[in-house]
Amino acid sequence: MWAKLKSFFKNRWVLSAIGLLVLSLLIWFAGDAIAIYDARPLGSTGARLGLIALIILGFAAWEGFKHFRAWRANKAMLAALSGGGEASNAALSQREVAELKKRFDDALSTLKTARFEDKSGGRNFLYQLPWYMFIGAPGSGKTTALVNSGLRFPLSEKTGSKDLQIKGVGGTRNCDWWFTDEAVLLDTAGRYTTQSSNQEVDAAAWGGFLNLLKRFRPRQPLNGAIITLSVADLYAQNADERADYARSVRARIQELYKTLGQRFPLYVMVTKCDLLAGFSEFCADMGREARAQVWGMTFPFQADAKAEAAAGLFDKEFDALVDRLNLRLLTRMEEERDPQRRATIFAFPQQVAGLKGLVRSFLDEVFQSSAFSEEPMLRGVYLTSGTQEGSPIDRVLGNISRAYGLELQVLPPAASSGRSYFLTRLMRDVVFGESDLGGRSAEIERRASRIAFAGYTVLGLGTLALLAGWAVSFVRNQALVTEVAAATPALTQQAAAIPKLPAGDVRDPLPALEALNALPVAPSKRQDSVALTQRLGLYQGDKLGSQVDSSYQGLLRDAFLPRVALRLEQQVRSADSPEVRYEALKAYLMLYDPKHLVPEELEAWVNADWENDASLRADQQALSKHLNAALKRLPLEMVLPIDRNLVDETRRQLAQAPLAQRVFNRLMRMGVRDLPDFKLSEGAGPSASLAFVRASGKPITEGVSALFTRKGYDKAYLGTAKTLVPQLVEEEAWVLGPQASGGGGLKAVPKVMDDVQRLYLNEYIKAWDALLGDIRLKPTPDLNASVQLMTLLSAGDSPLRQLLQAVTKETKLATGAATSATGVAAGQIDRAASAIKERIGGLLGDPKLAAGDGMMKPEAMVEKHFEKLHQMVAGQPAPLDAVLAVLKEYEVFLRGNQEAMARGSAPQPDSMIKAKILGEADRMAPPVGPMLKALFVAASVQGDAGKKDALGAAIGGAAAGAKAALEGRYPFARGAAKEMGLDDFSNLFKPGGTLDTLVKTQLQGAIDTNGATWKALAPNGVALVKDADVANLQRASVIREAFFPGGSPTPKVQANLVLTKVEDGVGEVNITVDGQLTKLIPGANQGVAINWPSTNPSPQIRISLLLANKTEGPSASYEGSWAVFRLVDAMRQEGGDATRMVLALMVGDRKITFELRSGSVRNPLRLPELAQFKLPNG
Repeated sequence: MWAKLKSFFKNRWVLSAIGLLVLSLLIWFAGDAIAIYDARPLGSTGARLGLIALIILGFAAWEGFKHFRAWRANKAMLAALSGGGEASNAALSQREVAELKKRFDDALSTLKTARFEDKSGGRNFLYQLPWYMFIGAPGSGKTTALVNSGLRFPLSEKTGSKDLQIKGVGGTRNCDWWFTDEAVLLDTAGRYTTQSSNQEVDAAAWGGFLNLLKRFRPRQPLNGAIITLSVADLYAQNADERADYARSVRARIQELYKTLGQRFPLYVMVTKCDLLAGFSEFCADMGREARAQVWGMTFPFQADAKAEAAAGLFDKEFDALVDRLNLRLLTRMEEERDPQRRATIFAFPQQVAGLKGLVRSFLDEVFQSSAFSEEPMLRGVYLTSGTQEGSPIDRVLGNISRAYGLELQVLPPAASSGRSYFLTRLMRDVVFGESDLGGRSAEIERRASRIAFAGYTVLGLGTLALLAGWAVSFVRNQALVTEVAAATPALTQQAAAIPKLPAGDVRDPLPALEALNALPVAPSKRQDSVALTQRLGLYQGDKLGSQVDSSYQGLLRDAFLPRVALRLEQQVRSADSPEVRYEALKAYLMLYDPKHLVPEELEAWVNADWENDASLRADQQALSKHLNAALKRLPLEMVLPIDRNLVDETRRQLAQAPLAQRVFNRLMRMGVRDLPDFKLSEGAGPSASLAFVRASGKPITEGVSALFTRKGYDKAYLGTAKTLVPQLVEEEAWVLGPQASGGGGLKAVPKVMDDVQRLYLNEYIKAWDALLGDIRLKPTPDLNASVQLMTLLSAGDSPLRQLLQAVTKETKLATGAATSATGVAAGQIDRAASAIKERIGGLLGDPKLAAGDGMMKPEAMVEKHFEKLHQMVAGQPAPLDAVLAVLKEYEVFLRGNQEAMARGSAPQPDSMIKAKILGEADRMAPPVGPMLKALFVAASVQGDAGKKDALGAAIGGAAAGAKAALEGRYPFARGAAKEMGLDDFSNLFKPGGTLDTLVKTQLQGAIDTNGATWKALAPNGVALVKDADVANLQRASVIREAFFPGGSPTPKVQANLVLTKVEDGVGEVNITVDGQLTKLIPGANQGVAINWPSTNPSPQIRISLLLANKTEGPSASYEGSWAVFRLVDAMRQEGGDATRMVLALMVGDRKITFELRSGSVRNPLRLPELAQFKLPNG
C-alpha cells in the first residue's frame, strides 16, 4: 500500500499537477497583494484567472510540444527501421520470407503505438527508452543472455509470437532488436565485432548501423554497451586469438565513441560460466531470487577516471568473489551427498579463480589508456549463465593431467535446466539503473551548452538591463519632478501678467500657454509614447500632467477663448462683405451655442482669420494649436458674456442680403475634392501640347475647375446643393434668428435652390468662355511648322476636333442631365433633406416650381450659349469636318508650293484657296474661326517669306552665272579695259535669255511689269522681290528692247554719226571703221554709218584730223568689240534728243561736234540703263 502511494506521488504528472495547483492558489490568494506603486496588475479576478489559465495552457503546450517531438522522432526512427524489413535471404523459402515479412509488419505496427512506463510512472515512446548494445564475438552468448535475462518483452505478449525479438530490422538480417518495457537492447551480429568474415562488408554494415543510430537518436544514441566474453572462447582460444579479439572489441568501442560522439558506460559480461566444471552443482541449491542476484563487481564511478584504473581494481574484486565462493564451499559440501558431485563442487572455486588471468588480460588489452583514443568508461565485470548447455571445462584437472601426464576424463554434457543465473538484477538494477550515466553527444551537448549559455547570458543581461532601466527611470522621473517644480514660479508669474478682460490681444495668454505646453508632462507631450527608460513602473508624468492639464485648460477657458470671442466680435463689426460678416457671426454664435457648435468649422474660420492678419502670422502655429486644444473639451465654458446688441444688429443687416448668393459663395469655397478639373491637355488629346497654348500664359494642364464640369454638375453641385440649401436654410434660422430671409423657413428651399442654380450656371458659362477665349493655336516660327500644325489639326484624331467634342460634352447639361436642382427641391430634398420634407408635409407641392416636361430646363441656358460650338461637331459629317478638309487642302497646296520652290519653279498663287478657307473660317464660331484665320494668315506670311527666299535664290542663281562675265567689264564698268563678251551679253540680255526667262517664269506673279515702273508684288504685306532687283530687271528689259530689236536673238545696233561742226583750223575729219576710211568735209553734212556688232574680228575706230594747212592733226583710236560704245562714251552730249543727239568730241585740243542719229528713242549707244544696270543679287 505504502509502496503504491509512494509510486503515485513520484509520478511526474502527479508532481506537475501539484505544482500547478500550488502556483494557482498562490496567484489566486496572493496576486492582489502584488503592487507596482499604485498599480496592481493582478488586482482583478479576471487578471488572476487569466494568468492562471496562461500558465496552465503554457505548461500544456510545452508538454504537448515535447510529446509531439518524441512522437515525430519515434515515427521517423521506425520508418527508417522498416526500410530493410523486406530484404529477403536467398537461403529462405518464399513461404518463410512471406511469414517473416508478416511478422515484421505486425511488429512495427505495434511499436508505432506502443508506450512504455518509466521509473516515474510516465509513459514513453520507444524512442524515449534507454538503448543498449551487445558487443561480442559470434557464439559468445549474447542472445542466450537476453533470452534468459528474466526481462519482460511486451512485443511478444502483444503479437503472441514465441520470438522475443525483431529480426533484420534496419536493413540487415544480422542485428536483432529486443524491446523490453525498460530498455531497447541491440543484439549485433558477432561478425560486426570481429569483422573476420568479410572485413570490408562488415565494416560498412557496422558503420551504416551506427549512422542510423546517430540519425534518429542524435542526442543520446546509446545509454551503454555490454561486452560479452564467453568462457568457452577464453578456454578455447590461444593467447594470440584472445588478444586479437580484445583488440577488435577495443576498436568497436572506439568506433562507437567516435561515430556516435558520446561516451557511455561499458559492462563486461563473462557468459557461459556454466561451462566451468562444478557450476551447476555448486549453484544447484539457488532459488529464483538467488539466481537473479548480481555476481560480479561494479567499479566506483568517477566521470574522469581512467578505464585501466578500474581494471586495476579487478584483481582485488575478483579475489573477493572467489573468497565468497570459498565461504560457501563448506555449506555446499555438507549438503551434497554424491561424492563425485562433491568433488566437483570442491574444485569450483579453483575453476573460477582460473578465469582471473584470462579476464584480466582481456581487460588490460581493451581498456588500456591511449592519448589517441577516447577513454572507455568501464563500469564493471559480471559473471553470468544464460542456460546450461555443453560439456563443462575442468581446467584444474586439465592442468594437473598435463602436469603429471594423466588421462583427462571428459565430463558429460550438462543437461539444460532452462535457468539463467546472475542476469535479471544485473540488467535491471545495474545496467538499466545507470541509464543516466550515458553521456550525451558531444556535438549536441556543445550546441545545447551554447544555447544554454546564450539563454543565461540573455537572462543575465536582461536582468542587468532591467536594473539599469529602473535606475535610469528613477533618475529621469526625479529630474522630471524637479523640472516641473522649478518651472512653477515662472508659470505663476506669466499667468498673473495676462491683462484683465476685456482688454488685451489674443496673443496675451500665449507665453503662459506655451510655457505650460512646453513642460514634458504637458498633454501634448504625453500623447506621444513615453520613453521606456522613463517608465518601467516609475513614470510620474501622469500625476504631474493632470495638474498641468488642469492649469492649461483653465488658461484656455479664462484667457484664451474670451479673446477669441472678442476678435470674432471685431470681425463681425468690421467685415467688408456680407458673406464674411455672416460667417464671422456664425463662428461667434458657435462659441456660445453648444447645440450648433461644429468644432472643425469654427477652427477653420478662426485660423483663416489669423492667416489673413500679418501681425499674427508669426504666432499662427501656436495659436492654432491652442485653439484646437480648447475645442476638444466640450461643451465650451465661456466666461465672457455674449454681446446681444451686436448679434441683433448684425442679424438685421445680414437679413437684407439674398440667401442664394450666400449659398453660392459657400459652394465656391467648398469646391470639389474628389473630381478632376477639366484640363486642356486632356480634353484635346495627347497632341494638345503640339497644337494649343494659352493667351494668358497659363499652362495647358490647367483648364476649368471640376465644379464647372459635367461630372461636377451631376455629382458635386446637384448633390451638394440639395443638401447644402436646406442645411443653410436651417442654419440661417439660428444664425440670423427671426431676421432670416427664408421667411417661412423650409418653404423657401425651392426658390433658393433655383436662384442658386442660375448663379451657378452663369458662372459655369463664364468659366468656359474664359477658357475658350484664352485658347490659341501654338505659334509657328516658319512655314514648315505651320504645315505640320495643319497636318495635326486636319488628322483623324485632330486635337481641335477632340477639344470641341470635349467642350460640347462638358457644356451639354440639359441633354441627359440629372434632375435639375429645382426639380430636386420640389420632388425630393433627397437623403439629408428627406427628414425636412416629412416635417413640412405638402408645402413643397407647388407645380410652378417644378421643372415640368413642358418647361425649359435651367441647364438649357448653358447649351443655348454654346449652341454654335455644339453645331460644329454635330451630325455626320459635322461642319467642322468640312473646315478641316479645307485646312487639309491648304496644307497640300502649301506642300506643293514648297516642293515647286525647292525645284526652282514658281509657286502657285493662293488666291482661290485663300478665299475658300476664309469663307469656311467665317462660318465657324469662336474660337475656331479666329484660330483658323490666324493660322492662315501666319502660313500665308510664312509662305510669302518662303517664296521671297526662293525667288531671291533663283535671282541669285541666275546672276551668279553672269557675274564673272559682267562685273568689272565694259560697258558696265566704265573705263574698264576688259570687255564683256558679246556672247555673254547676248545670253544674259537677249529675248529668252537668262534674265528674260527669269522674269517670265520664276518671277511671274512676283513683279508687276505693267506700269512704267516695275514693282514688286506683296500679296500678304511682304514684298517677294527686292526693289533694287526689280529696278535692275526692268533695266535689263530696256537693254533687251534696245539691243535686240524685234526679238532678234543677236544684238543689232544701227546709227549714223554725222559731222556737224569743227573748230577753226580743221580742214577734214577722217573716220576709219574696221579699216574702211571715210573722209568728212566740214559743212558738207557728211557722216559714217555704224553697224554693231562689227564683223571684223579686231574691231577698231580711229578718228584723225587734217588741219586746214594740210598738216595732220591729232587723232583718237578705240578698239575692241565695244569700240563704238567707247567712242560715244568719250563724247559729251551738248543737245538734241534721243534720236538726234548732239555730241562733242575732243580730239587732242580740237573740238569736233557730231550728231548721232538713231531710229529709236532708246539709243543703244547712249542708253542710260546700260550704265545703271547692276546684276540682281536676290
